[in-house]
Amino acid sequence: MDESVLVARFSYECIVYLTFHPCSCGDATVPYVRISERLGRNVAIYEHVCECCGKTRRVEFVLGDDDEAPSTLVDAGQWLIAAEQMARQVPGDLRTLTVEERSAAVRDLQQAVVALEEALKFVESDTCVVAPNALFSHAGRALHSGEPGRFRRTRIEAVLATYREALRSVGK
Repeated sequence: MDESVLVARFSYECIVYLTFHPCSCGDATVPYVRISERLGRNVAIYEHVCECCGKTRRVEFVLGDDDEAPSTLVDAGQWLIAAEQMARQVPGDLRTLTVEERSAAVRDLQQAVVALEEALKFVESDTCVVAPNALFSHAGRALHSGEPGRFRRTRIEAVLATYREALRSVGK
């Protein structure tokens, strides 16, 4: 397969990638998606006309590689950032949520859980931290430089357990 082809394992990986790779004007709106097929593979095509600069933005991802392997598009630091961003959208007091707010909180917490599970894929089985070479983005390296403790397996697992517990409580 062509090296310039973006290969994603699932749609949320595409969305996180697009969040960290906004339009050339800086607008981070995630384009609309449509699924196509090319050479027997599903292709997710994200495309729209940017409301800020008027340019057409189109990003294509071939879907369906190894779900157990770490992402080649989004690094561990970006997954940690994505998890935090999703969790921050959830209100602190889950007891007072409307049905719509509860649904949004569940979705946001589910995505935060997935993001942390993805970050853990960068911790090799014989180590307790994300390897520095697993940080291939500016955002990931910057987060690691400022907060290296966030990249420890025990820390990621503790936050993951907290998000899972919040998800269980909001789902009631």
